[in-house]
Amino acid sequence: MKIAYVVEPRKVIGGGVRAAMNLSKSMKNLYKAMTVIFGVYENTVEDEAVDFYTVNTLKPMSFFYWRQYHCFVKGYKPDIVHCLGLYTALVCLLHKKITHSDYAIVCTVHRVTMNMRYVSLIKYVVSYIARNLDYTTFLTEYQKEHYFKNVGFCPNKFVIVPNVIFVQNVSEEEKRQKRIELANELNAEFLTSYVGRIIPSKNIEDTIRITAMANECGLNLGCVLVGGSEREYYEKLQALIEELNIGNKVKFVGYVNTPSLYTGATDFTITTTTHGEALPNLLIESYALEKVTFSSDIPQMVNLIDHETNGYTLSLKDLNMFINKIRIFCTDEELRKRMENAALDTYKRLYSPEYVTSIYNHVYQSI
Repeated sequence: MKIAYVVEPRKVIGGGVRAAMNLSKSMKNLYKAMTVIFGVYENTVEDEAVDFYTVNTLKPMSFFYWRQYHCFVKGYKPDIVHCLGLYTALVCLLHKKITHSDYAIVCTVHRVTMNMRYVSLIKYVVSYIARNLDYTTFLTEYQKEHYFKNVGFCPNKFVIVPNVIFVQNVSEEEKRQKRIELANELNAEFLTSYVGRIIPSKNIEDTIRITAMANECGLNLGCVLVGGSEREYYEKLQALIEELNIGNKVKFVGYVNTPSLYTGATDFTITTTTHGEALPNLLIESYALEKVTFSSDIPQMVNLIDHETNGYTLSLKDLNMFINKIRIFCTDEELRKRMENAALDTYKRLYSPEYVTSIYNHVYQSI
């Protein structure tokens, strides 16, 4: 059986691309898998364990996109096209209908919110998608409930299953050396990291403000930002860093193929996103690496983190609370170890690759 994992167009490599790559790797021993990437990326996507088909376009409804996708389908002849995102699912469904193709379509819904500006049109489109998909996967129960109740997206066959996350094989010595390097460069006693796309919806501004406030309060904290960024937003963040006078405490790493090295080298991870997160890869990777995540208390994150057990969910309206909790976590060794153990246990119970792969295998076999 041949499976093609198709990713929504993006300017910056993020969770969708990595999710597709990880799914492709996890299914490699069971099926022939290919990851199809549409987008214009500043960084090259590299992974020797994954076969790629790349189209450099950000316009899925353009003739170029359709022609390239049609050529791929004609040559590869997939049995299943697994779309990561509703937008891609719509394009693939229309292609299947127009060309009378017979491949099955599975869709993983990635976002937790949708732009409901054009409510009637949105509901009509998602209703069409839901009726015609062979199978749908949601990342969380919260996300599924949102789409059923608020969007009217009610597929006939669905399952709740998280993304597959593989932690890169990074040794303890490599992480130790990276920590020494980062601590020296940022002249910091403690380190935090964010891994993901650096775009406005991720609200990196508050992550930077928290770093500044921590240092003002005497907590010597360095912040490492790992991921591709849009130029205009990057320049805006640099201006904020300069305004707060913490240029020596924040490091932009850019996109890397081994983000686990940076997550593993820091004391905790942080995300101050304000919307749109269904199940951040950052959170699962943190759990896998025994790292505690400090997160904004948006509803979906509250449902994913057991506050003060395996992580923290805190209000962005009171950044001082972030500082207080970070200080306690960093200075209380017993608390820190207990929470890190709980984070790893969460990963083993809910997010292990073996568990996720078994569910997807069942989905594919049932079509």
